[in-house]
Amino acid sequence: MKIQTQKTARGFTLIELMITLVVAAILCAVSFPALGGLVHSAESRAARDAMFATLSLARNTAVTRQNEIVVCPSSDQQTCDDDLWWHNGWIVFEDKNRDGHRDADETIIETVQAQPGMTIATSAARLHLTYRSDGTSPGTNATFTFCEKLTARNAGTIVVSNAGRARQTNPTAGQDAVCRESNPNA
Repeated sequence: MKIQTQKTARGFTLIELMITLVVAAILCAVSFPALGGLVHSAESRAARDAMFATLSLARNTAVTRQNEIVVCPSSDQQTCDDDLWWHNGWIVFEDKNRDGHRDADETIIETVQAQPGMTIATSAARLHLTYRSDGTSPGTNATFTFCEKLTARNAGTIVVSNAGRARQTNPTAGQDAVCRESNPNA
């Protein structure tokens, strides 16, 4: 005896498809703000990591070459800007004549391009950092404050001591406010 089975149609109905699209749209609407925060957090972390790596490189190079190494803001990646804003990029160079400014015969060790979406400011008293051959950085502590240009999220600071050591910390309310509100390029 043969039993006949009826073939059933496979696929989605229009109503099932519409319900699936509505659920997907709701999930996307809920997740996009979190994704934007994740992207901004990654940019902020990348900018701090780039500066931290630069400071370590400059200190190690000063000790290795037994000469002064300068880190300064530079929008053209060739000369130092006399400015407290670092988000347009910075350079590291060997300062042979020890004047704190790069001359044509002084070797550029590293250039770092602009940091998009970030505002980076340093202490008003320290427009550039000089590392001596013993790894120290004379002067007052230098504080780099990192903040997003449009929001107050993901702020952070890097503090360089007179001993030349850099450490990451959270910014004070005053540092964060100065970074966000006083930037002429934001």
